[in-house]
Amino acid sequence: MPLLLRDLIEEAVVAQPDMHLLASVSDPKALVAATAESRPDFVLLGVSAADADGFPPECLRLLDENPRTKALGIEAVDGRAYLYELRPERTEIGEVAPEDVVRAIREAAARPRVA
Repeated sequence: MPLLLRDLIEEAVVAQPDMHLLASVSDPKALVAATAESRPDFVLLGVSAADADGFPPECLRLLDENPRTKALGIEAVDGRAYLYELRPERTEIGEVAPEDVVRAIREAAARPRVA
């Protein structure tokens, strides 16, 4: 995702008293490793175009290896955000704005986790 957008989203998340930024990485391999190590509730990532089922390969790998993690993908092509969960389900967030990302995280956190 564009660096400026990433910085804005990170600032919005860090500003929330009930959210913690565990890591910030720019390499997909580092993301997979950091996710496996820290076991976060959410991963925010820039994603490529979705496949025929609506899931980008990056999200499928993360969800497959970390079924309790939810992935919030920002598609650089259309500037929209989507929430990916193992259910599997893809929920359009809409235009990307830091406050929308924080809202999406809160709404997804309120839903029951996958067993």
